[in-house]
Amino acid sequence: ARTARLRKEIPGPAGAFRSVVVSPDGKRVAATVYDRPKHRLQVCDVASGERLFSSEGKALAYSPDGRWLATVALDEK
Repeated sequence: ARTARLRKEIPGPAGAFRSVVVSPDGKRVAATVYDRPKHRLQVCDVASGERLFSSEGKALAYSPDGRWLATVALDEK
């Protein structure tokens, strides 16, 4: 973000992007898209672009140590 230059393109789920959350170490990115009628979450490794995890729900934030990703489940709980 500092340079505003594209460094890596990572394929994500289809739909309208709602949020992108980057882990504190910059190694993982969690993207949330709205694909009617639900939100989908996908976590990828930044270096390889490999999908590490996907689920229904929304990504909120990584913990300061990067071990945990706070999410909202599809049922909003």
